[in-house]
Amino acid sequence: MKRAVVAVVGLFMAVSASAASVSLPAVANPAADLVVVFDTLQAEKAMNADLWKKIQADKKRAQQRSSDKSPFKTEGRDIAGTINVTFISFSPFRFIADGLLYVSGGKGTSMREDATTLVDMAKDSGFEVTKSGDKKTPVYSFDMKAISDDDGDEEMPVCGGVLTVIDDSQARFTFRWGIGSEEALKLEQPAANAVATNLPPPLAAALAAAPLSSSALGLVGNAERLAELPLDGNEEQKDLKSFLVQLKTFTLVFRAEGVDLRIWANLVFKNDESAAARRDEFAHDCEQFRATMAAQGGSMLRTITTSGEGRAITVDASVDIGEAWTFVSRFENAGSGRKKKSLRK
Repeated sequence: MKRAVVAVVGLFMAVSASAASVSLPAVANPAADLVVVFDTLQAEKAMNADLWKKIQADKKRAQQRSSDKSPFKTEGRDIAGTINVTFISFSPFRFIADGLLYVSGGKGTSMREDATTLVDMAKDSGFEVTKSGDKKTPVYSFDMKAISDDDGDEEMPVCGGVLTVIDDSQARFTFRWGIGSEEALKLEQPAANAVATNLPPPLAAALAAAPLSSSALGLVGNAERLAELPLDGNEEQKDLKSFLVQLKTFTLVFRAEGVDLRIWANLVFKNDESAAARRDEFAHDCEQFRATMAAQGGSMLRTITTSGEGRAITVDASVDIGEAWTFVSRFENAGSGRKKKSLRK
């Protein structure tokens, strides 16, 4: 079961391709419910060189200490991509993801090798894998039937996807969770019809306004759709849901700038009244957070401001990357000495 989940994650992220020449936001789908854009090359290029080297050296030492070794060759490689996620239902949880992935750097590595590694992992985990296309552009289809326990309860739903190797550095993919291959084909036509209407796609305006092309990580979401999540548990979940139902879209962007990590968030509310009611609250909370951090002597948070008009609220913050990395490393080092319990019986 664990190996199956690992293969699913590997298939979804698909490990591959080169951020060099393609404008990633150009492949973002404004009709999706969530768009994720990432590019490790942005951080490498924009971060202070000495700070980048220190972080990479720390990561390398951590990898050498770890017993979990990746089957993919990652040393010296930069990964970038755009992932579009469309939620079919939340109960049961079902979604379709698609996008482009890129890899650059590394020695003697390529997307084709990554695909072969992924296929071997998938087969070992129980996926049925078929190959089509040609030698230059191979296409791999992955399918797994639902897995149930001895009592007949479903442990993992039907899932699968398609990975198309475009060249040595890039690949196109689709991935489906809780959806069979035949149902996926039936879902394509309604989606095409929805795009053909005169209504603007839900994320069109948010994607146009988001600075994704210069970001290390960006998320743009359809809050109206995500508000349908079954968040009915604890008070925190209920508060989150009550907030989501007020929003139309949200955007969160992370970008390296020298020794700083710039965090930019934009929230678009359904109406001016909701935005106005939240604007003063956001400004007060951000100032209180900044004052608390300063009083505790912390230098991680450099600046945090709020702005916006009409239905939009923008939060702009700057974090010291070195301080943040030191903070995160404390937790990693604290857990590195703990002896792992074996899962074997």
